[in-house]
Amino acid sequence: MPGQTSFGLATLRDRHARVEGSHIHLSFRGKGGSRNETDINDPRLARVVKACRDLPGYELFQYVDDAGERHTVTSTDVNAYLHEISGKEIALGRGPTSPRSPCASSSTSTAM
Repeated sequence: MPGQTSFGLATLRDRHARVEGSHIHLSFRGKGGSRNETDINDPRLARVVKACRDLPGYELFQYVDDAGERHTVTSTDVNAYLHEISGKEIALGRGPTSPRSPCASSSTSTAM
């Protein structure tokens, strides 16, 4: 999004993540202008984040489908995936809510 000033999980850009071995450093401005910095040490997650960074484009979380097409992971994709694995309605930034009817399915990779 041009001119975007705050970011969340699904809107992070390549520039917000640095990967060194199994270490990930995330640095970004979140909702309300708050500065977010976090460090994660997880070899599997670091490999996934590095693979995402290596794809063309500025979005951090994206994937390539079976046809070779690149897709950005959206908050709707993340919410649907979290619903699928938890059975609860999830909205990024709001936490779980009471169970409702299933989310509309979307074509996403299970390797989020």
